[in-house]
Amino acid sequence: MLIQNWRKILVFGLLVTIAWGCRFYFDTTTDQQYTVQKQETSRERGRNYVFTICAGCHMDFKTHRFTGKSLNDLPKIAGHLYSSNLTHSVQYGRPDKYTDAELFYLLKTGISKNGRFMPYMMKPMMADEDINDMIIFLRSDDPSLAAEEVSAGKTKINLLGKAGIRFLMGPQSYNKGVPRA
Repeated sequence: MLIQNWRKILVFGLLVTIAWGCRFYFDTTTDQQYTVQKQETSRERGRNYVFTICAGCHMDFKTHRFTGKSLNDLPKIAGHLYSSNLTHSVQYGRPDKYTDAELFYLLKTGISKNGRFMPYMMKPMMADEDINDMIIFLRSDDPSLAAEEVSAGKTKINLLGKAGIRFLMGPQSYNKGVPRA
């Protein structure tokens, strides 16, 4: 009888540990005071960064727009990833639904405005000015960001995928104040 109770306690403890470890939602930014600062070269620098850093996952190279696409970076056994639409789409576009502070926090920590952890979005040591310039470009009227009402799909990460991501990586510290080199 005593052995069965210990087994139940051990199994319960293991399940609680796994559930906590698979947590995919975290605290969001409390720094709502951040707003971008435009400089003469901000948009062009931001364009260069977005095309260099974001296009590989978010650009549909058939349309040359940041409408998102299916990604094959995650093993199929763990689920499937789709990148977000970064255009000014009313229904599917993501940047317009974020404040400057929320976008800045997402790019630094990998935590979205609803607290979901997206490890592939983290740039914790990227210079604040460079992220600022990316945000300015994402808010611009560049043809690659013109509204397109399409969705690449909905990301579905199963328990195995969440456990793998969570145990192998976690949100990064909010490193505000990183200077441009």
